[in-house]
Amino acid sequence: MKMQKPRVLEEVVGHTEHIKTLKRWLKLWTEQGGGKPAFLSGPPGVGKTTIAHLLAAQQGYAVQEWNASDGRSAAALKSLATSKQTYLEERFLLIMDEVDGLADHGGVPALTDILRKSTVPIICIANERPQKLKTLISLCSPALAFKPLTADDLKKILGSSLGDSTTTRDRSHIIEAARGDARAALNMARLEGAGSAGAGERKDATYTIFTAAHAVFDKTNPYSVAEGAAMSDYMMVPSMVEEGCTGAAKTLKQALAAADRIVHGDVLNERMQHTQDWSLLPYRVSSAVAAAHAVKGDVPYNIFPSWLGKYSTRRKNGRLLQSVALQTHYTADATRMDLLPCVDRLVLGAEKGPLDTKRAVSMLDTIGIDRDTYMEGVRELVFEPAEIASKDKAALTRAYNKAHKGRPKKAVAAAAALDLEEGEEHDSESNESLL
Repeated sequence: MKMQKPRVLEEVVGHTEHIKTLKRWLKLWTEQGGGKPAFLSGPPGVGKTTIAHLLAAQQGYAVQEWNASDGRSAAALKSLATSKQTYLEERFLLIMDEVDGLADHGGVPALTDILRKSTVPIICIANERPQKLKTLISLCSPALAFKPLTADDLKKILGSSLGDSTTTRDRSHIIEAARGDARAALNMARLEGAGSAGAGERKDATYTIFTAAHAVFDKTNPYSVAEGAAMSDYMMVPSMVEEGCTGAAKTLKQALAAADRIVHGDVLNERMQHTQDWSLLPYRVSSAVAAAHAVKGDVPYNIFPSWLGKYSTRRKNGRLLQSVALQTHYTADATRMDLLPCVDRLVLGAEKGPLDTKRAVSMLDTIGIDRDTYMEGVRELVFEPAEIASKDKAALTRAYNKAHKGRPKKAVAAAAALDLEEGEEHDSESNESLL
């Protein structure tokens, strides 16, 4: 079966208005010799990158593409900016893909600086619009949000690719399973077109983590196909399946059956990671598939393991707690349970009315913690932080910065940062084991 990407913009299905907007943007950029970068966001497989490439080709630009997975740090971006200077003699357009994968600290500010100073047109592409990209997006015009392709759009795409090689029922199944993702639809179409061998080959299909999770839940798929989908990302997909089971279980009996298989898979995964015995991997994957088949309800498309967010928060709080503990010379548990609530009250005071910023700064210095540790550590970790008005928070920041203007950072803060970089969380773990 012959699968072919669009060769010109006119062959692209959907996103008509966005394409017109981008054409106007690049034409104006060319005429004026400068302008703002463009920002494209939307779910995978809707054609963002393809449109960017075809747009450049149509208006006579060579394309230089950079992906955030190639380098997420400020150093990588500075290197990128230096290397691109060699291309300034020719007319080129820079495509920066997956910018939502940039590191929060360093990567995003470095890219923002590049966008401000760029002398070539840039198109930034992202799947999502996280808060960390707010400033970056504000520099871009146009900033376009691409929606998933409609069922009619996918019908047109599949019609040109499949011809008469599949039945209407098969095509409808592909469109439903793809959920607006043209890339996923074409991958499934290729497998459908392979005939009777398709079931065996589908195990090696290219999935996104979302389509893979739904393939595992799809009861019409053979067990081997579901296992192949789970194997496409054997760490993430089983976790997504476990998350989806909680909402898809229609009865308590189904939930218990799924939970039993999830626990079995977790035990196998723990042993596999600890011993590096990867022969257990097929059994760990089979547990996830069995859990998915134990529930009968509908599963939302955007499954994402809540455990990842909680684990990330736990590690963040652990680092904050270690930072405060190292500066105050308390154990981690003593800092959290005894010291933190007192620090919050001592700094803010018991009096009503405007915050006494001079006394608050003096108290922070007496305790031995800086303003950032207090605002981002102490107040994040206490069970019930005392209320502080926005104007008081701003006044405290100004007062602290004024009192410490020109002073070097405390050595203890530097030592704490070094310890945290090396991952020294032993103290906290030891204290927890004693409880």
